[in-house]
Amino acid sequence: MRQLNLDQVQSLIEVIACGSFTAAAHTLNLTQPAVSLHVQELEHRFNVKLVDRVGRKVTPTPAGLALAAIGQRLLDDADEAHRVMRRYVDGFLGQVRLGMSMTALIYLMPPVIRDLKRTVPSLELVIRTNFSESTMQEVRNNELDLGICTGPITDKAIDATEICADPMVAIFPPETTDLPEAIEPSMINRWPIVLGNPRSALRRLVEDWIGIAGPVPSPVIELDNVAAIKSVVGAGLGVSIIPALAIRDTDQTGRLLVRPLLPLIDRSLLLVQRKDKANDAAIQHVRSALVANIPAKL
Repeated sequence: MRQLNLDQVQSLIEVIACGSFTAAAHTLNLTQPAVSLHVQELEHRFNVKLVDRVGRKVTPTPAGLALAAIGQRLLDDADEAHRVMRRYVDGFLGQVRLGMSMTALIYLMPPVIRDLKRTVPSLELVIRTNFSESTMQEVRNNELDLGICTGPITDKAIDATEICADPMVAIFPPETTDLPEAIEPSMINRWPIVLGNPRSALRRLVEDWIGIAGPVPSPVIELDNVAAIKSVVGAGLGVSIIPALAIRDTDQTGRLLVRPLLPLIDRSLLLVQRKDKANDAAIQHVRSALVANIPAKL
């Protein structure tokens, strides 16, 4: 079957929108017979009546409305194809799909994004936020080009490079008194605790550390991101354990009290990529920007 003619589809859409062949022809800068022929050829192709002609008034049939709706989507896709191809003609470098947690996006990515916009403005960076496990799965499925995940990574099909080591710290409401210099697992049950989503790698890391001293207490609140955890701890609703990268912008003498952990939890943030993924110029630029703008030790 020969391909659908988009010029004919455009004529049908305009005839329906204008309510007449003459007005549609004027809009399309065509002759009225040319527009009429386009619609007739579509009707012949599908063997169905697409418009009713009553004098000079034209109304669409149900089939005509259905074909016009499909045709509009085809025209939109064709326009998108032209826009995308123009990017390459104009020096468009390419698109990189990068996945990470919301915490990494908030506290690590701003300088990376600024650097990329300044040095390679023709690169399109698409960022998706999710838990590390989901990000890893999307990298495996080639739905993401790169991911920032919490280690360790044992998948042999994945290339994992450490981009930074991020120690965990305990945070407390500013009015908390008699805090020791470092927090041990056995001390946590003295206060109500706020924890992250059970699906997150951060939650599992914290529970493993608390579990050194015994059962993990039930959290008073569970939240999906570290920014929210900081907020509720600052409001006096409990204590928590979060990555040190998330308190670099915090006034420790005002909004939160921060203490190191004993023993230390030093989580690794890894840049992950399929081993069989081609390292094109766009991906190389993103990898370089991440390494250049994220300190090896937070």
